[in-house]
Amino acid sequence: MDFDPVEDGLFLGSRRGLQDFLLSHTSSTVKVLTIESDDLSQVPSGVSEHKFIQVDDLVTADLLSHFDDIVSFIKTGLLAGAVYVHCRHGVSRSATGCAAYLMAKHGISADDAVQRLRQCRPCVSPNAGFRRQLELYERLGYRTSLEQPEFRRYRLRAAAQAAGMDLSRLTTLSEPLLVADAGLPGAAGPPAAVYRCRQCRTALFSEHSVIKEQEKAPGVTAGCIRLLPLPWMTTALCQPRGRLSCPRCSHKLGSFSWLPDSGLPEEDFEPSFLITRSRVDHCPPRVAALCIAQRPLAEKPRTIVANGSR
Repeated sequence: MDFDPVEDGLFLGSRRGLQDFLLSHTSSTVKVLTIESDDLSQVPSGVSEHKFIQVDDLVTADLLSHFDDIVSFIKTGLLAGAVYVHCRHGVSRSATGCAAYLMAKHGISADDAVQRLRQCRPCVSPNAGFRRQLELYERLGYRTSLEQPEFRRYRLRAAAQAAGMDLSRLTTLSEPLLVADAGLPGAAGPPAAVYRCRQCRTALFSEHSVIKEQEKAPGVTAGCIRLLPLPWMTTALCQPRGRLSCPRCSHKLGSFSWLPDSGLPEEDFEPSFLITRSRVDHCPPRVAALCIAQRPLAEKPRTIVANGSR
């Protein structure tokens, strides 16, 4: 039988082991979590609920974005009976899902979770990409949210990899990642230094949106500020590379790119949203807090007529 008990009520196995598991658990309510490339539309009878997550067993595949749902499904399933988690072989994808559950339940590290699984199922071996995702899940405190800068950067990389294969999906993939800056005047976040367009003085972003590890990004120099994407960067939704401009005066601010330069390993690439330092002014938190009377970003610039008046 190709399945093994992980904890009371939780089982990890292969696709082939599912039928044997169901035959041996006819007296309990069974929920099944499938993590595979192809949907198993023909789920055997005796399953009270089936959840399918479509993920390939690749180092670039995104499983982290599903961890919260996986943990919730297993947790609620165990309240009702047994939960069987599987992929094709019960080695990488399903093992990663079970590891995420153990981490969230017990507050343990990624390494400890994988070792616990190997004690009950020695063949467990999440691929290198999934191991990194488990380690990130640990750093994130066993939950994921786009409000967390590190998770948002992870999602940006995942979106870029998917868009690299199908650029027509770029808008759909990137739009949810343009999260409002909580540090701008009038926002709910804590006071922060604000950067304004040097030409029209519009508040564009705060230090909350600045990625501090500038030196780790290829092509990022001291003359650039690297950002998380923001809602006013609408041009970044529909093309792989381009220019970033002020949403009020259209003054050029910098550039963006969703695709890696040639020769850069795909797994090391992160989409870049770069602002030229000389095109913005830095306002310390106290000064920024006083500037609450600035026009909102949503306000359109006044039209310039032919004689130059406004």
